[in-house]
Order: sequence, then structure tokens, then C-alpha cells
Amino acid sequence: MVQNGNTVAVAISFLFMLLLFYIAILVPEKKRKNKFNSMLLGLRVEDNIMTSGGIVGKVCEIQDKYIIITTGPDRVKIEIDKKSIASVFNKEVEDKKVE
Repeated sequence: MVQNGNTVAVAISFLFMLLLFYIAILVPEKKRKNKFNSMLLGLRVEDNIMTSGGIVGKVCEIQDKYIIITTGPDRVKIEIDKKSIASVFNKEVEDKKVE
């Protein structure tokens, strides 16, 4: 009987640890993924973006898996994967923040 009580206590503590893991790790990750996917869906031509590698450019063409950006004073065109976009800078949003 005493061991049966210990088994239940261990099982409850294990389930509690799983719940904490879910709340601490998986829920914020799901929110981050949803925010990133909505950013990609809202991406438009002429948006200014920054890649995860630090390249800043303007979107000139959007394809299924890739986008083409122009960057630098010579307007060099670079094809990058959509998943490498770190952030999007819209001019309208930046103007509203200044006002």
C-alpha cells in the first residue's frame, strides 16, 4: 500500500512537470510561429525588410518560397528564402510611430 501511494505521487509530479513544460516552452513558441506566419502573409512589394543575416532591402518580387529584394546603392537584386526574414519595416507604420 505504501508503494502504491508513492507511485501515484510520482505520476502526479511527472504530469505536473509536463504541464509546466507545455506552458513554459510550447505555448510561447506557438505564438511566435503564428506571429511570424502572419508577418509573411502580410508581406507586400515595396516593404522594407531585414533578413536574419542583417541584410536590409526592399521587396521587389514575391514568389511562393522565395522573395527578391533590392539592396545597396547599386540596387543589387538578391533572392532569399522567406523564412530568413527577421522583420518588416513599413513606412506607414514608422510614420505613425513618429507622430
